[in-house]
Amino acid sequence: GGKEGGRRGKERKGGEGRKKKFRLVKPRDLLESWSENYDYKVNTFYDYYSMLDVSTIETKVSDYLKSKNIMYAFSLTSGASLTAPFLRYKRVFLYLQDDPDKVAEELGFKRVATGGNVTLMQPYDEGIFYGIQKIKDTWIVSDIQLYLDLKKFSERGEEAAEFLLENRIKKKW
Repeated sequence: GGKEGGRRGKERKGGEGRKKKFRLVKPRDLLESWSENYDYKVNTFYDYYSMLDVSTIETKVSDYLKSKNIMYAFSLTSGASLTAPFLRYKRVFLYLQDDPDKVAEELGFKRVATGGNVTLMQPYDEGIFYGIQKIKDTWIVSDIQLYLDLKKFSERGEEAAEFLLENRIKKKW
C-alpha cells in the first residue's frame, strides 16, 4: 500500500530524518517456529577420529583454519561450550568452507563410519556463517544459529538450547 504508514517490516523515517526502529513483539514465538522448521542434519557431515582430547582438537583445528584463511565456525557442543557452557561433551562439531577430507588429512584425523569424535560439516547454505562471533580467538556460529542447531541435537541439545536462550539470547532482546 501507498497509504501513510508504509508496508509492514520496513523502517520508516520519523522526526528529523531519523529512522524509527522496529522490534519483534514475540521473539520467542518466532524462534520456536523457526526451530520447528529447521534441522541441522540438512548439512553434509564428515566424521573423523583423533586421539587428542576435544579441547586440543578445537585449538588445533582453529589454528590451522585461521592460518589457511578458511572460513569456519564451531557449533553444537563445541559452540555451546564456548558461549554458554552446559554440557560435557566428547565430540567436536564445526562448519567448514573447504574440503573436509583435505583438512582432516592435514590435521591427521582418520575418516570413520562410526565412533568419530570430530565432525566437519559442510553447510547447505552460507547463511550458517551470518553473524559468526569470535570468542577466545575462536569463531563460533551466531547464538541464534547455535540455538537452532542445538534444538534438534539428541544428546541433551534441547536443554543446552534453552540454557543458551535464557543466558545469552534473551539478554539481547
